[in-house]
Amino acid sequence: MSEELIKMEVPVLMETLERMAGEEPAEEPDPALLPLNLPGPVLVTGAGGQLGRELVRVFREAGADVRAMTREDLDITDMLAVEDAIEEIKPALILNAAAWTDVDAAEAEREDCRRVNTLAPVYMAGLHVPMVTFSTDYVFDGVGRTKRYNERNRVNPLNVYGNAKLDADELILGLGFEHGAQGIILRTSWLWSEQPGTKNFFQSVMRRIEAKKELRIVGDRVGSPTRALDLAKAVLVLVKKGAHLKPYKIYHAANLGSCSWAGFTKEIVRLLNGHPEEVYPISTQQWQMSPENFGKRFAQRPLLSTLNCNLLEREWGVVLPNWEESLKEGLDAYLQMKKDGVVFDDPDEGAEAAGDAK
Repeated sequence: MSEELIKMEVPVLMETLERMAGEEPAEEPDPALLPLNLPGPVLVTGAGGQLGRELVRVFREAGADVRAMTREDLDITDMLAVEDAIEEIKPALILNAAAWTDVDAAEAEREDCRRVNTLAPVYMAGLHVPMVTFSTDYVFDGVGRTKRYNERNRVNPLNVYGNAKLDADELILGLGFEHGAQGIILRTSWLWSEQPGTKNFFQSVMRRIEAKKELRIVGDRVGSPTRALDLAKAVLVLVKKGAHLKPYKIYHAANLGSCSWAGFTKEIVRLLNGHPEEVYPISTQQWQMSPENFGKRFAQRPLLSTLNCNLLEREWGVVLPNWEESLKEGLDAYLQMKKDGVVFDDPDEGAEAAGDAK
């Protein structure tokens, strides 16, 4: 290039760079306005659970042809039944919300837990249909931890449930790496829902408050309480943006912030204009040794399992709301349903009282 041409080009280049530097980045489009371009139906497994229900609702509201399968409709551990369902429905996407969620019972029934949480999702991941499936913060041990866990941190499950989920994560990632299988693994934390018929910590606390029972709540474990509706909405945005059409990758997806279950309960009481000081934090050991839990066998749980969700925001622009904001919205929705006469079942209080609702 001649010296004269260089002299002409440099000012133009500098002017262009200065203009670009002064420009504001393009605004991210409103996810609600993004189209949902799916060439076929959406198959939701575990559609009767707290997350499955919200996935069905959110995707139907977005215009998807949703085929909702409860545990009674489709046993995901029956591989022939799964193949038949895929052949009949021909889904463009599977949302696998089916899971074994009783963390304590898994200690004695590890093979059943493994069939549901490991073998079934791995098998479905190999059926050449993009899938979104869900993992857990219980893949971490929380030992000596002061920071939130990101996707690259060392995993070390303390219980059968966490090990089963981790095995699925690693095997599905292998299918993506070696065979190009497409989908997303979302690792979430302390899932809860205000919807009737769901079994989780929020429901357990509300029953205790309404029955005027003493609120002795575990306060030595810290996590990221995540509203099922927020997680379902995040899945919808990811699918709209095509994240499910890439080889499998793990992302952390949880409501922002962290607290103990005692802190979560205190916030509920505060929002109800009650007295948060009437919530008594106790240790996990104290809760396990309480009369209501006499003779029960408990799985070990991490004392700290908060999730760093920066990767999800950085790659896909998806951020779940703060847990306090979501709790207020969920509580308002719960109270409105009560006012409207919606009947809430009173399921047997089990592992959810310890804060397990994956």
